[in-house]
Amino acid sequence: MDSVADLLGFIDRSPTPQHAVAEVLASPEVRRALAQAAGGYGDEAAGAARGKAHAADDHIEARVHRVFQRPRPAEAGFAGVATRGVALVVDAALAQAGYLVVAASVGLVLGLAGELHRGWLTGFLAGGGWLIIVALYFVGFWTVTGQTPGMRLMGVRVQARSGAPPSALRSLLRLAGLILAIIPCFAGFLPALFDRRRRALPDYIAGTTVVYAQITP
Repeated sequence: MDSVADLLGFIDRSPTPQHAVAEVLASPEVRRALAQAAGGYGDEAAGAARGKAHAADDHIEARVHRVFQRPRPAEAGFAGVATRGVALVVDAALAQAGYLVVAASVGLVLGLAGELHRGWLTGFLAGGGWLIIVALYFVGFWTVTGQTPGMRLMGVRVQARSGAPPSALRSLLRLAGLILAIIPCFAGFLPALFDRRRRALPDYIAGTTVVYAQITP
């Protein structure tokens, strides 16, 4: 449709106005335009969220340093507790959603096995399944790209001392450190407020740091 006249003519030739509108909305050109618009708004919202979180990193740290009279700020480029906290919440939600999908699928399969559905196998899968999904989620993304989806959304990445993504072993150690950091009411993240490279307990255990990443389209 190259002009308004063509569009009006198309509508006039259609059996009903509703059918014409449906045809227009279903056209590849309109779908592509809508997708680009939605993507643009999504990018703007993500960029705004990243900006606020990065500013909160400095603001929270500055307030804590004033209280404890620690004038030395963190080195530039390292991600703080606000950004990392938001990324962790997003990742926890995604990992939980993945677990629910897998658990539902396994439950349907076990339902075909009759008594096994109420036996020890179901309990074992329910008990260990969540940990397996979480481990695959975090260790997989950290090792392959250095970023979980939540970290990518917030514009941060985890790296080893070399600057590369951590190895599988380091990622496993980092996951163990993450669990230990969460258990005492998230106290394991407090060192990030004082460390010059904003390292928390998982970073100390695995020898990693979390840095602000370059956002690529």
